[in-house]
Amino acid sequence: MRDSVHEQIIVDTNMATQPPNKPKRRTYSGEFKALLVKEATDSGRSISSIARE
Repeated sequence: MRDSVHEQIIVDTNMATQPPNKPKRRTYSGEFKALLVKEATDSGRSISSIARE
């Protein structure tokens, strides 16, 4: 498209045409979460220190 002064370019910026690069989030069962909480409360350690194992 062109008028007397400016040239205009029309661009489609729809992101739905591009595949997502974001990895899916991990999901953990309630049983696994309960096990982590029990281990943390019994040992006195933090959840993050247990997760690093």
